[in-house]
Amino acid sequence: MKKILEKILLCAAVLTLSGCVRFRTTVNVDKDGNIKQDMTMLFMESMLTMDGSTVEDALADMLKEYEKDYNADSAEIVREGEGENAYAGIAIKGIIPEDNGAYKVEKNGNRLTISLPLEGLQEEVLSSQDLNGMNISLKDLKKYGAELTMDVVMPGKPETNAGTVEGNTVKIDLLDLPEGVDTITVSCSTGMALSTILLIGGGALGIIAVVMALMSKKKPA
Repeated sequence: MKKILEKILLCAAVLTLSGCVRFRTTVNVDKDGNIKQDMTMLFMESMLTMDGSTVEDALADMLKEYEKDYNADSAEIVREGEGENAYAGIAIKGIIPEDNGAYKVEKNGNRLTISLPLEGLQEEVLSSQDLNGMNISLKDLKKYGAELTMDVVMPGKPETNAGTVEGNTVKIDLLDLPEGVDTITVSCSTGMALSTILLIGGGALGIIAVVMALMSKKKPA
């Protein structure tokens, strides 16, 4: 995930004056903490042709690069809008991050927690690409029209320190995080703990045994 964010933040920083980047990722987490990602990256079509390429050639090159870089179920070209607001890019589904990528997965009983460290990400991107002089922040990218969002889909009702909860999904705007958040944390219950199940089951068996004993003591009419 960090590799993906670095790429998109670099593109957004370079193109910030025209705000022509839309990046969306969906993180699907199963009850065992395994992660699969879907990613959609869109650029304004006018930016894709700045070097003289056609939109189709630019998209074909982009698709080839990302098919090579990521172990995914599928990848396809996508388009949004029309005219001056036409965007084009690629959608990649079923990306399996190696060792869950930058995510930290913890299971404690029936509690599943996914963490994504963000500390230093912006500074690393800008300094590695010599863009510090542009004085760009994540909120600046949003102000110029860039989009960088992440949906985290959990196996149960989630709790989080960033974004909004809709059903089992946490929707996060990475360009507008709460102040002081350097790690996004999402957690949920994956069901009843085994110890609780055994306790309830044992209690139920005990009740059944008492009832059967009482019934056996009844005298026939």
